Amino acid sequence: MEIVQGGYTIRKMVAGSGGGSKGDVAVVSSNKAVKAATGPTAGTVLGLFLEDVAENGIALIAVPDKNAIIRAPYIGTTKSSLADSDLGKVFDLKDEKSIDLDDTTGAVCICQSYDNENKTIDFVFTQAATYW
Repeated sequence: MEIVQGGYTIRKMVAGSGGGSKGDVAVVSSNKAVKAATGPTAGTVLGLFLEDVAENGIALIAVPDKNAIIRAPYIGTTKSSLADSDLGKVFDLKDEKSIDLDDTTGAVCICQSYDNENKTIDFVFTQAATYW
């Protein structure tokens, strides 16, 4: 994932179990930054890891501005592409690297744009999702 429009603030946090990789979504767990899993809990999304970091290392997190656009690949079985009618709809994370088009329950990513040829979605995090 990457921020493709808008700004961000850099925050430092100790990396938790497994560390993190550049571009992965980071969430808070036990006061440490860890890679997001499917369907992160509301209020836990920190932002994106700016670089690779090992467990217990200092993670640099890009905390997106409120309206910053993030681009990520999408995955879906039942829903395998996006349409204009999906703009503004909310989808969930499949994992720390992609969006799940089949999951809209407790979702954290608001669709702003899409590219079906490259299977990417541009989104903003919901206000409720973010930790900061």
